[in-house]
Amino acid sequence: MSISLFINFPTDDDGVLENIDGHVFEDVFLLSDSIRRLPQSRVFFDASNVELFLSKTLDIATYLQKKSVQLGLKLNKMSAKDISKEFLHSDEIIYAKWNSNLFSVEYAPNILKEITERRILYPDEKCLFINFGRSINSCRERFLIFKDSKAHPELPNTFVHVDFVNDFSEFELWLAGNVVSGFNLLDTNRFYRTSHHIQGKPVFFEPKEKRYWYLDNLHKNEYEVFNSNKEHIGVSNLEGQINFDKAVPGRTFER
Repeated sequence: MSISLFINFPTDDDGVLENIDGHVFEDVFLLSDSIRRLPQSRVFFDASNVELFLSKTLDIATYLQKKSVQLGLKLNKMSAKDISKEFLHSDEIIYAKWNSNLFSVEYAPNILKEITERRILYPDEKCLFINFGRSINSCRERFLIFKDSKAHPELPNTFVHVDFVNDFSEFELWLAGNVVSGFNLLDTNRFYRTSHHIQGKPVFFEPKEKRYWYLDNLHKNEYEVFNSNKEHIGVSNLEGQINFDKAVPGRTFER
């Protein structure tokens, strides 16, 4: 299966300040190591976005200078392609990002333009937007993009739905749900992300069944499941099938 990953970095002041500890850098480094196991994956970025992110980051935290150099090396190691040099989207067409919460439309940045074209031209290809630091605001946990042009009367045709994650932990969940199976903790119709973390991984709550889930940090091929009292009730495979026989008595979030 072919997977195209599009990465984007925060460039507004709030987003950059939140990265003062370098967590976005760390997520990119983890991503670089992870995609080695995905031989058919490709990575895309926008050089102007990277340059602005680095310039603002270094302005507020000079100790991150070494990490900024490493970021460039990681992009090279991933054979990442700069969409400002080679792209599919057209400058003659408007790509608009719809926000149904505000009933508003705004111009889509280049990275979302490129994903939109790939989603249209290569429907069998998996595309994922990695929105580091929530660099671009989404609408109800999704991006809806449409094309429009006076020169093309058939446009706009339909919305293009862009899948996205905000950090490396969510990337692992997306990978498990979309490449390995159809079950996914990122399904907002079934789960929501809590403030809890176990083994550095976010915990998700399933309101209907009143259960907590998180991706096992060691094996990456199973989920740990807890009841509403945060007591361990079993282990699930990546398809969401729980084996209650593997429950560990006395185990809770804290143990």
